[in-house]
Amino acid sequence: MQSNRNPVVSICMITYNHEAYIAQAILSVIEQKTDFNFELVISNDCSTDSTNTVIETVIKQNTNSRLSIRYYNQSSNLGMMPNFIFTLDSCTGKYVALLEGDDFWTDPLKLQKQVDFLGKNKDCSFCFHKAYLVSETGEITSDTHIYPEDIKANTLNASKYLALNSSATCSLMYRSIEIKSIKRMHHSHGDFMLYCELLHHGKAGFLDSVMSAYRKHDFGVSNKLNSEAYMRNRINELKTELNYFKSKAVVDGIRKKYLLKLFKFLKLHGHKISDSEKKEILNQLRKSKLYYNLKFKNLFKRLLRKMKIH
Repeated sequence: MQSNRNPVVSICMITYNHEAYIAQAILSVIEQKTDFNFELVISNDCSTDSTNTVIETVIKQNTNSRLSIRYYNQSSNLGMMPNFIFTLDSCTGKYVALLEGDDFWTDPLKLQKQVDFLGKNKDCSFCFHKAYLVSETGEITSDTHIYPEDIKANTLNASKYLALNSSATCSLMYRSIEIKSIKRMHHSHGDFMLYCELLHHGKAGFLDSVMSAYRKHDFGVSNKLNSEAYMRNRINELKTELNYFKSKAVVDGIRKKYLLKLFKFLKLHGHKISDSEKKEILNQLRKSKLYYNLKFKNLFKRLLRKMKIH
């Protein structure tokens, strides 16, 4: 463990069974060039592979005089969300950046650029940027997909940010606040809850640069996004979120995501559900004012007819 020296930025890094990826993640932090002190807080959630050995080896390679590293190797498995909360609570910087152990940063000036941006844009509670979507190997080529796409503004209000399909968690930096929502709710999407809470405090800032890479692999969450179990759970979580947040813009943004997720669930798995569940879903839809928005009504109309839901 290296000492903390009043860091301007804390990097929250959670990891579990990332032995093949964690070195690249840590090294991408060590390579950051800043004019301020920053810290890396790593919490290994009792990995069953060689993640601990790799971490201990790599952090010894830290020659960055601006960077201090604190490493926690949990003695028992906390679970993803409790480990995330533990690590966030251990961060002491003015700003917090997120980087999971299977992702990595690609620009050594990432932290400097984001701190400079937030310093100039006081109305933003967080900022994000474009990211590569890479395979398990982490290879970046001219054909590598970059997201999000087609953002024109450098600041987005809650409605515009939540209308995005997604942004990479490994691109986030935010002004440090206590994140109460993820502590109060049993939830599998701590990053989304974090975004929603931050949007109560300010706008989202966007840097039109590609500075990180999100790795898609067999054990990642992204490979489960279309499964029936995952989608059912996510729909229920979105319903819970509607009753938690207070900002109208945030709630409206969540409601749109809820309807779109429900539509996708019906499209992919509607043929497997019972008539009684179909009727229950229709009743839920009719309770939502947004359902009667022409855009959503047209989206659902043909699908509901095909499924014989009246």
